[in-house]
Amino acid sequence: MKKQGIALLLALALLVSLSACGGRRNAVPPDLTGRWEQEHGEGATYYQIAVISEDAIRVYWHLTEDDSEYLYWSGSFTDPEASGKAFKWVSENNHAEQRKSAWARREETMNFTYKDGKLSYTVYMGNLRVGVALERVEE
Repeated sequence: MKKQGIALLLALALLVSLSACGGRRNAVPPDLTGRWEQEHGEGATYYQIAVISEDAIRVYWHLTEDDSEYLYWSGSFTDPEASGKAFKWVSENNHAEQRKSAWARREETMNFTYKDGKLSYTVYMGNLRVGVALERVEE
């Protein structure tokens, strides 16, 4: 009787450990679709926003003076396939949309990173490179 009880406990422990491992593998990847905004102070004259849809990301310069937006980047977006705290992707330029904006970035690709609830990338302004981080404001 004692051996059966120990065997039952071992089997139960094995079952629990296997289901815990499977749970991690089946975790849901983060949903990045929605509106993202660069952290900015009260007196900021401009900041960046991004809108991510199922297959595209658009980044805009937002001017606070008149609430106008100017396209900085329009490119591809691929949902993360795995769960985790960090996700990186390379966005391919949507030239047809980018040609319409004098403020648009002209490179073929742009690198994005999602980590700890923030979307980040590098902005080029002439010879100046600035890291930008955005947080989701709408889903």
